[in-house]
Amino acid sequence: MKTLPRLGPVALAAGLALATAAPLQAQAQCAATVTPIEVPAGEIAQSIMVSLSEPIGNVTSFEADEETGLTLTAPEDLARVPLAAGGDQAPMPIQMANEGNGATIWLNTVDAEPGEYEFSLVGADGACHGSLTVAAGR
Repeated sequence: MKTLPRLGPVALAAGLALATAAPLQAQAQCAATVTPIEVPAGEIAQSIMVSLSEPIGNVTSFEADEETGLTLTAPEDLARVPLAAGGDQAPMPIQMANEGNGATIWLNTVDAEPGEYEFSLVGADGACHGSLTVAAGR
């Protein structure tokens, strides 16, 4: 019968620390904080500023359950921005901040009913989750 080598208390503690570190890191989740926290229903293009707790790369999509009625504003529903060198810049419903982990998101709330809704922002390196309150229209 073979016996296993005895591990000293330091080796045992180090092994235990390594075994528990990975699950704790996997539990960390990116949070999206919205300003303003409340938007009116019935708007074609309502902007929100979103601050992300973790970098996820350029945000490429806004995801919410279909029942929320929240969608990204169509680019054609956004005002064009004149450029200093002439011409217009094509409008985008998701605009990343020049610095930090932030973005401006343009939402269509025409079909949204008042309530609090969860959403996700998806980037090249992950996703952030947040919530947003839709208030009765103006």
